[in-house]
Amino acid sequence: MHRRTLSRSLAKAMTDAQETAWHCGTTIGARLPILGGLTVPAEEAFAEWNRAWVEKAAAACEGAIAAGTAWQSLMLSAFLRPPSLAGLADGLIGVMDEAARPARRRVKGNAKRLTRKPARRSRA
Repeated sequence: MHRRTLSRSLAKAMTDAQETAWHCGTTIGARLPILGGLTVPAEEAFAEWNRAWVEKAAAACEGAIAAGTAWQSLMLSAFLRPPSLAGLADGLIGVMDEAARPARRRVKGNAKRLTRKPARRSRA
């Protein structure tokens, strides 16, 4: 494990975290008027509320499973060949990345979905 590889994985993790924070802000900003019932009827707001909770629970479960799998892989490779400190740090960043990937994917999708302009209906 070279320090350059650790630096790249750490820089990628920081960039991913910043991008996710941006998407979270966009999603929260778009959902607040919906959940407050200001822009859509109560039924649609309730559906969005349920969707938000289900997505959070699913992302947490998927992230936990992915983190567990990545952790087991890291420990197995450490058992077969003891890693350097930089290698262990890089492996832990990989575990963190795997744990956050499902949430990042969902947040990015929500930000795109909620900021999309509604399609115009043509008059027939």
